[in-house]
Amino acid sequence: MDTETDNSESPVTDSIQSRDYQIELFEMAKKQNLLVCMPTGSGKTWVSVLLTKYYLPTCIETTKKVIFLANTVQLVVQQYQYFVDNIPSTSDKSHVSFFVGYMDCDNWTGEKWQDMLSQSEVLVMSTEIFLNILNIHCNLSDVCLIIFDECHHADKNHSMNRIMDIYKEYPKERISELPRILGLTATIIKGIPNSKIQDEIVRMETTLAARAVTYHQYEKILKFSTKAKLLEMFYNGDYVNIRQEFSDYMTLSMEALLALNVENDEEQNPEVLDVRFKHNVPNSKLFGRSKSLPKVLYNYLVILEKICKELGPHCADLGAAVLTISVSRKLMTVAKGTNKCTFYQIFRTMMYQFMSIYPRPSIHDISPKLKLLVEELRKRRPMEGREDMCGIIFVQRKLDCQAIHHYLQECIAHYSDLKFLKTQFITGVEKDFENPLEVEESNNRLIRHIISQFRKKKYNLLISTAVLEEGLDIPSCNLVIRFDNVDSYRSYTQSMGRARNETADFLVFVDATDSARQVALHQKYRQTSVELSEALASNALHLGDESVEIVPRIPELPPFCPGGTPESPRITANDAIQVIHKYCMGTLGPSTGAWHNPVSWFEGELLNYRAFLVLPRNKRSKLHGKIEGEFMTTKESAKRAVFLKACKKLYEAGAFDEMLKPICLDKIEPKILEFFEEEDHNDENLSTQLKGWTSKTYPKSLSKNICPDEPAYMYAIELSLISPQGLEKEKVFDYSNRRYTTGIMSSTSLQMIPVFKLESSMGALRVELKDVTSTCRIEKSEIELSRIYKFQRHLFAGVLKLNLKCTEQGNKSPLLIVPLRINKTLAVGLNYCIDWDIISSLDKEFETASPGEKYEKFVSETARQVPDEKNPHWYSGDAVVVPWHGSRQEFYCVLEVLKDMTPLSPFDNLKIAATFEDYYKLKYNVNIVNRNQALLRCYTLSSILNYLQVKTNEKSNVFRKIGSSSVITLVPELNRLFPYPASLYSQAKTIPSILHRISRFLIAMELGRRISGTTGILQRPTYKVSDNWAYNEAVEMLSMNSESGSSNNGVEAVYKTLENFTQSEKLIPNPTITGSNSSLDSMEPLWDVDIPLLFRLKYIHPHQVTVEQLQAAVAERFPSRGQISLMSGYESQMSKGMGKYRLNLNNTDGLESLDKDTGIDTKSQPPIYELLEAITLAKAQDRISLERLEIIGDSYLKFTTTLFLFGNFPDYDEGKLTELRCKLVSNNQLRRLGKKKKLGEILSGGIFYPEFTFLPPSFNVYETAAQVAMEVGGSMNIFNYLDELKLKGMSFEELKKVVDPARSEKSAPTRALFGYSKLKEKDIADCVEALIGAYYTTGGQKGALALMKWLEIRGPDVNGNPISYGDWTMPPRRKIDNHYVKLTSFLPYLKELEEFLTYTFDDPWLAVEAFTHPDYYPNEITDSFQRLEFLGDAVLDFLITNHIYKNSDAKTPGEVTDLRSALVNNVTFGSLVVRYGLHKQFLYISRDVAKSIAAFVNRQELQNHEVTGQFKLLNEKECPTALDIEVPKVLGDIFESLCGAIYLDSKMSLDTTWRVFYRLMQAEIEKFTKNCPKAPIREIMEMGLKPEIFTDTRSKSFLCVIRFNGKEYRGYGTSKRSAMNAVAKFVLRIMNQESVESP
Repeated sequence: MDTETDNSESPVTDSIQSRDYQIELFEMAKKQNLLVCMPTGSGKTWVSVLLTKYYLPTCIETTKKVIFLANTVQLVVQQYQYFVDNIPSTSDKSHVSFFVGYMDCDNWTGEKWQDMLSQSEVLVMSTEIFLNILNIHCNLSDVCLIIFDECHHADKNHSMNRIMDIYKEYPKERISELPRILGLTATIIKGIPNSKIQDEIVRMETTLAARAVTYHQYEKILKFSTKAKLLEMFYNGDYVNIRQEFSDYMTLSMEALLALNVENDEEQNPEVLDVRFKHNVPNSKLFGRSKSLPKVLYNYLVILEKICKELGPHCADLGAAVLTISVSRKLMTVAKGTNKCTFYQIFRTMMYQFMSIYPRPSIHDISPKLKLLVEELRKRRPMEGREDMCGIIFVQRKLDCQAIHHYLQECIAHYSDLKFLKTQFITGVEKDFENPLEVEESNNRLIRHIISQFRKKKYNLLISTAVLEEGLDIPSCNLVIRFDNVDSYRSYTQSMGRARNETADFLVFVDATDSARQVALHQKYRQTSVELSEALASNALHLGDESVEIVPRIPELPPFCPGGTPESPRITANDAIQVIHKYCMGTLGPSTGAWHNPVSWFEGELLNYRAFLVLPRNKRSKLHGKIEGEFMTTKESAKRAVFLKACKKLYEAGAFDEMLKPICLDKIEPKILEFFEEEDHNDENLSTQLKGWTSKTYPKSLSKNICPDEPAYMYAIELSLISPQGLEKEKVFDYSNRRYTTGIMSSTSLQMIPVFKLESSMGALRVELKDVTSTCRIEKSEIELSRIYKFQRHLFAGVLKLNLKCTEQGNKSPLLIVPLRINKTLAVGLNYCIDWDIISSLDKEFETASPGEKYEKFVSETARQVPDEKNPHWYSGDAVVVPWHGSRQEFYCVLEVLKDMTPLSPFDNLKIAATFEDYYKLKYNVNIVNRNQALLRCYTLSSILNYLQVKTNEKSNVFRKIGSSSVITLVPELNRLFPYPASLYSQAKTIPSILHRISRFLIAMELGRRISGTTGILQRPTYKVSDNWAYNEAVEMLSMNSESGSSNNGVEAVYKTLENFTQSEKLIPNPTITGSNSSLDSMEPLWDVDIPLLFRLKYIHPHQVTVEQLQAAVAERFPSRGQISLMSGYESQMSKGMGKYRLNLNNTDGLESLDKDTGIDTKSQPPIYELLEAITLAKAQDRISLERLEIIGDSYLKFTTTLFLFGNFPDYDEGKLTELRCKLVSNNQLRRLGKKKKLGEILSGGIFYPEFTFLPPSFNVYETAAQVAMEVGGSMNIFNYLDELKLKGMSFEELKKVVDPARSEKSAPTRALFGYSKLKEKDIADCVEALIGAYYTTGGQKGALALMKWLEIRGPDVNGNPISYGDWTMPPRRKIDNHYVKLTSFLPYLKELEEFLTYTFDDPWLAVEAFTHPDYYPNEITDSFQRLEFLGDAVLDFLITNHIYKNSDAKTPGEVTDLRSALVNNVTFGSLVVRYGLHKQFLYISRDVAKSIAAFVNRQELQNHEVTGQFKLLNEKECPTALDIEVPKVLGDIFESLCGAIYLDSKMSLDTTWRVFYRLMQAEIEKFTKNCPKAPIREIMEMGLKPEIFTDTRSKSFLCVIRFNGKEYRGYGTSKRSAMNAVAKFVLRIMNQESVESP
């Protein structure tokens, strides 16, 4: 056994020989209380083991206990193991047990504690736990020995000191019942010793009622402790070459955070400003003002600035990366939209900006101090005759600790003489986590693991904060370095004690500029050690039998102890603050309201202070109003006095139990919360995880490459304008007489790719892939394939000018682009062949000479030649010409040869030049040789390559403005003929977009097969012409037949066309068959297609089919659907007890049935276009996106989750249900589920930039380049100035060093990259919701539920059983004796209510519950409306959203969202409740509720019950002011709870519920659908007016100011939003008045 450590690395047994001084100290401790002070490593803990063994027989006989107390969880666990190893257990049990915070001891019942305490005689626990159970579950008379480990912490309000206060208060006549005290410490002096040593000893002796001693022959103890000597290592100051922009940015960031701190500080304790308390307390008088988050983040910046100075920019960059990771993790746990979330996002942006100032600094950018450290470590490299290094580096700050560790890791990889180092770091626990106990235990496990690996020599160097200074059992080190100043004597002795090896060095780094002071301080520490050891040895030498007199500390405030005995539970003044906070957080927790913190403040000054306290005010609270404390001499004592008084009052009010513990409400069970545990991210690449990049997947069906000896497919691209306008420039896309087209050679069938659209400056383009495999000779020998591969580079790099510097071309690809020649024959019709002449022409164009040489050669040989009329390229309308003059290379398509015009013809603009010849002479100084040549009418070919966007990105200069191309006239001899026909050139521009769309279609198909294989939903057949194109094609044929006099009527033509499309195509293969070699068209059909289901009105072009034709078609094909009867509004009829408005009782049978999913195919998947929409984000700026599908999917997910929770958690109140629902539908939860299904890999998350994100066939990106690009923000432009060969040969680290992000173009993309996409957590969550929406719109609820099952969306287990969504079971209701008289005492107008709603309740008590406020205590029969409101909120949201979605096909996603927001909100619901008089049925008591409802009713009556926002004018004179009028929330709650009641009463019938509420909301639905209202402040801001916000802290209100037409308008509100809306509505009204009054 190694007995040199406090706690040995191997077990100690009775056979171990104790040292003389340990035996002597043990004998002393048997006689009296003792405080043993010995150096680290000398075996103090063994003395406690000997004493415990001495008392153990007594414990067994009397059931008394030995209590060992430690300050940290780590020490508790470590000392527990030490006692277990050294105190033999009996056959049936162990004598030792331990207790720590993560065991949830605070929530144990009395029975649980008694059971746990009775299991062992020796209890190892933290001091806080023992303090909490003392005099509640355990008394001092039940203990025979208390051991205080590291007892030098017993000071002020430390729990050790408070335990001793209870010890000292014991009655003198019962002092014999007190336990023996043994304190263990390496030093009893704190900080820098300034007072006399003897005074410090006396202070500790008085505190612990024990004699402080050490062994009288101290030199014997030193043999077993540290022998290291302090060596001072001097370095020369800080890092000096700090960039000015860094200093400026840090200053600016700090000022910004301080400004945020001030603003946040005003909202830090808004409760005390609430009018409910009738107080106005300055912030300066508030107690317990916790440090705000901006201030915490500000401190991080300060630390980062210090690291930059003390360690250098390289470590500062590492520190910034660590902070970014930490903040990103915290962002995953905070609610979106909160101040905390905003502050974290701001800080993370600051870190990104900081890292951009120092973009990966050199490894040499470090401070002299850090250089000295590296040099010292070099000296410790292994050598013959030298012991392997085992060391610790102590630093003060956690961030320094991590930065140094990561820097040393880089040094290990960079320097061969440092590869012997194996480093790891240890820091303490973060204090601002939501679940501190779990986080603490996780950190403790990590520390134990690291120390274990350190002991096994897996690591040989630990970088640590003060956490390793004391207590923890670590091996003897031969190197200990104090990297920062030794700030206290305790740190000096504790850290030096770690250097216990015979040859150990103890190095202290000293700044040479402060060397005199530091050296003097070290000398003082050494002198103190000598004096202390002499004093303690003297104490031991003269120790007598007389114990230290127990001097009770007279408390300023006596404890609250209702029992009156020493063993009775008590609350001391020091405990009171913690007790009140636990009460507020537990009993009055966040689920009951936002305000749950006690607020305390003080009055007075000098030595006369009095504190006040206000507890949260809600119906669960047992104590209301302001509590006044007693006058005290200090602020802190005044605070303790008022909190102690509050404890007394709460006990008297019954809020505390007999053990003086707050009676807390039930919380969500831990087992349920475990369902939401975070997943492990360790499998992700750190760099991509940091920056948010996700690797993109490619279609598995394209995994097979084209091979010479295997068959291939050929598809001709058919491109045409959808709606030609007869413009001259449209000839560019007129292929009717062209002889060329572009072909796609594929190893896999692309037969299932539907027709799709592209966007161009001349309008939408129709793209179809025509299978020409059977009519095309596919030549693909190895030689021919090599030529085709070469053609890929010429086409994409030469013709399209793509930057392929970061890519390399291979000789394998599943797709290849080829030029096809079209040949017309009488026998076959059209056939196709690869045009090798064009391929050869491009070879010659791009390989024979450089661009400059080609132009010079052309000018000298051919520039003056007139174009040969026999050359078909010039005069066929299929030529591309390139001017050789000028600095900019432009490409033009020849539209027409103007034979009647020559260079001498008048110029287009006579103000510039008289003739074309004059123009070119003036503009370019070029003389035209042939004055008789015919001119060319040409169209400027656009450089745009993205044909997927409907509109351009105005913030980027990558795209030219659509429509900027024009038709111009050119002189032939000033241009050269480009060897690529215009028909191919115009198609070439679209090829990147076409290939991208093909890839996305294939990915969508594969997703459909994955889902189909699991859910059993049959995959929907995809037609050669897609769904929406099928209808457009049918309509076009209808028009053609009508013009030709066809006998078929329009409807027959439509369906005949659809049937032809269906019958001519094959289906997608069986989804159960996997493997990359399966062909898409090799499988048999799976089912018969139901043609009528394909007929969707929203896909018919409104300009080509009349409403009558559509109605006739629907009536003929779907006679069972009937017609929707539009209702015309509500009737004005009076009803007793109800409002004056009555509902229109028109038939609502035409409303779509939701209970039966009528007309919806529940067996097939969504069409491919909807699947493609569901995996395309709006930020991709494609013509399709998931936004519409996400809206309905989000609503249905909320609906199903609500049903699950409502039915399976009947005992949960609305607060808990809402909390669970938020967790289940949160972005984080959906993101995790989506990630499991790898949805992030198939999401289109960034704009399609062909220049940066498109990889042509056969090309591959340098992975190293892509990784470096992601590190610097996602731009491939950073490599433009590097040589391609040099770029190819660089490693990752080399490339990062030479890259300069500042030299990249500003147009670089930020969200997409070769093979990667930058996604946010919400993006994947949106995709999940969109997929739910897609399956709902196609398959109804059954389809959506099947998809949710595939996504593994479900709720927590119920009673241990997993329950899927869709297995709806409503909780049983309590049987109520249904006496009509009793019922009518609550709802006297129930009959009128039922007549008004045209609905009769089977269970009328549901109606009573729907109208019962929580404060209405007379109703003891039902619950309040809160649970029904929770249910109705989701049901109503889904019903309204479903109706909007299916009846607003022409609206954009933004308009649908606006309409949904206008209908589903508290203003609309509350206004309708008042309009129909439903508020008159409301059962409540609160006067505040009554006043707010009455005020709102009066205003609504003045407005004729219009659903509109209200404001009240306060001043209409010089400075018009408006006050926002908010709708009382309870009115909206009534509307939702009534919906929930009807839904339950109707046996969960959505149809019945919607019929009732559609009538209620019909007028608003029709009105808002025609003219959807926008938020007033949004309208104002769209006009360019900018509101200014001011905060009035005194009245807790907000002021918004808008300046318009020279006047200032003001709006007040209780929130910023309400203030802005008040003034915005006021200004809009003024504008409307002025527009009416103006002539």
